[in-house]
Amino acid sequence: MSWLILQALDAVLPGHKDCPGLAASKSAREVVAELRREAPIELRLVLNLATVMWLLTPIFTVYLPLPAVRLPSRFKHRHTERITTTSVYLVRQIALVLKQVAGLAWGQDPEVRKACGLAPYAADPGTWKGM
Repeated sequence: MSWLILQALDAVLPGHKDCPGLAASKSAREVVAELRREAPIELRLVLNLATVMWLLTPIFTVYLPLPAVRLPSRFKHRHTERITTTSVYLVRQIALVLKQVAGLAWGQDPEVRKACGLAPYAADPGTWKGM
């Protein structure tokens, strides 16, 4: 499931020539593993739900009966945009979790921070664990 989550997150914040995408980032894999291990059960459930929703709904957004990971890149981009900006409130709120987790993982990546002219973060002290 972690690979699938990374694919969904990479579709939300894809890379380009100056900045890596999340699927290629070692930091993103670590963030997803940490979230799946230590985040509250509600966040883990909604993240899994959002990932499955992203995976299975291209038939409604781009009218192709394929899972999102099998879509050509232009259709994958269009599908992700449509699912994260839909007017259906519940779907949009579930997709917001993808944006939230993608932003956390992307913003912590040292290569992304370097591309943005920012210093990398120090190691996580682990102070939020168990809250």
